[in-house]
Amino acid sequence: MSVVRQNALVVAALAWGAAAVVYVAGEALAAAAYTPAYSYAENYISDLGVPACGIVFAGRAVCSPLHAVMNGDFVLQGVLFFVGGLAAARALSGVGRWPLAACAALNAIGISLVGLFPETSGVAGVHGLGAFLAIVFGNATGFVSAFAFRELRLPTAHRVASLALPVLGLAALAVLIAAREHGPLLVPDGVWERASVYTITAWEAVTAVFLLRRPATARGNDGVIPPA
Repeated sequence: MSVVRQNALVVAALAWGAAAVVYVAGEALAAAAYTPAYSYAENYISDLGVPACGIVFAGRAVCSPLHAVMNGDFVLQGVLFFVGGLAAARALSGVGRWPLAACAALNAIGISLVGLFPETSGVAGVHGLGAFLAIVFGNATGFVSAFAFRELRLPTAHRVASLALPVLGLAALAVLIAAREHGPLLVPDGVWERASVYTITAWEAVTAVFLLRRPATARGNDGVIPPA
């Protein structure tokens, strides 16, 4: 693999790793400042981005003093996720690089809409559309990577994680959608929402580690499997 392509993989790893850290840290900061006490099980993630206090939204008392941090976190997450996808596509040679980049771009658009149009913004459907795009295509990026990254000779564990995590995430999203129609299913909605989102964060972190720890023997010009 050429130096340019190898450097692109490093950029992808750093961008996805940073996205995971930034997201978790930003959410924790906003949750710590939330009043009344924020519940990771009962509250939605988007509650942390609501800019007004003293209101009740969908039956939940909402007040997030650090809403700007959370909304900025959403947008930054989108930028980093897209940079990672674009850099990875630059490093790959198979046709799988294009679906990977497209899924990353749609995730970035979605999560940016979540940050720019909070759930109480009043802009019909935009926040919900953004959340749907972010969750579906964030998980889809991981799934596609299981095939697009074959030429990189990453350990089997990465392929397994890239297939399993998105399946779990999308299944949790399906349950969340059903729960919003019929009422809580087994656990509060916030649990299902986080299950659908944290699979993306977990994939980012796992992929960053595997790319950065990629064996030197797989980095040489002769260490690339021709794309299927």
